[in-house]
Amino acid sequence: MIKYRLEDYRGAISDFSSTIRYFPDDINAYYFRGLSKIKVLDFDGALLDFTKILELSRNNELALVKSGYVKYKQEKYKEAIDFYNSAIVQNENNGEAFFYRGMSKSKLDDKQGSCEDLNLANKLQYIEAFDEFVESMCN
Repeated sequence: MIKYRLEDYRGAISDFSSTIRYFPDDINAYYFRGLSKIKVLDFDGALLDFTKILELSRNNELALVKSGYVKYKQEKYKEAIDFYNSAIVQNENNGEAFFYRGMSKSKLDDKQGSCEDLNLANKLQYIEAFDEFVESMCN
């Protein structure tokens, strides 16, 4: 965790991998290794870690959101939306899920759906969905 917080993501990946060798059901190790892999642009590797979490904890909201984020970064917007939909079922107040589902819908030219989600993310006070951003996307 120290390496992750110091932004030594490759070192963090190595340390989390060691943890997983000894504790193969450690959801936190998979989660933070997945986040570290996102930071080094290893999206396929990150998705494997989040998929493992979902095998261990079927409806893990954090893993669903981050799986959606990976799909978003890979420009697989429909798949991203599916993950965000599942995360929202787990927590209808997840601003991050609404934000990135809205961004995914925008990429698919669904302006109305995008704006609805972005406005909800703003209402839920998700930091990236600030008023000016939502207005620029929806006006």
